[in-house]
Amino acid sequence: MVRPGYPDGAGNTSTGDTFDRHDHYTPENIDAVADAIRHLKEHYQASHVVLVGHSGGAATSAVILGRHPGLAAAAVLVSCPCIISTWRARRSPWLRSESPHEWVKKVPETSRIVALTGTDDTNTQPALAEEYVELLHKRGIDARFIAVPGASHNSAFRSAQVEEAVVSLLR
Repeated sequence: MVRPGYPDGAGNTSTGDTFDRHDHYTPENIDAVADAIRHLKEHYQASHVVLVGHSGGAATSAVILGRHPGLAAAAVLVSCPCIISTWRARRSPWLRSESPHEWVKKVPETSRIVALTGTDDTNTQPALAEEYVELLHKRGIDARFIAVPGASHNSAFRSAQVEEAVVSLLR
């Protein structure tokens, strides 16, 4: 699934607005993705949904877990900017965007989450996902963090650890 306002590589663009790729994890965009997941879940009569997101897609997936409890049972979050205020501290703040850490209290206790970040990720440093996982642990949620050795922001998504995490959550 392509996030709101993004192209798919084949010349198509999803509905929604990227706000020029700034401050676009908005409630409207989060809810649009959640609605698409809900429709797919109903259409395919899926009993178990695992979200898989990279970077902004990971942030969107993490917010969905809390903003739309029960829509998905699990999530694999790759290179997640899970604490938006910390992530944006060295740049202009994102004031419209939802932050995954603000939704932790509403994530169902039955959820399972695996967060992965490359050790060489200079965009979404590992500490952002590690802190998010710690907040989930404090609520008793099955969450774990995996540092992907030598992986950058984008190469982490192509790592074997991501496939292993998806497979483990499908079981």
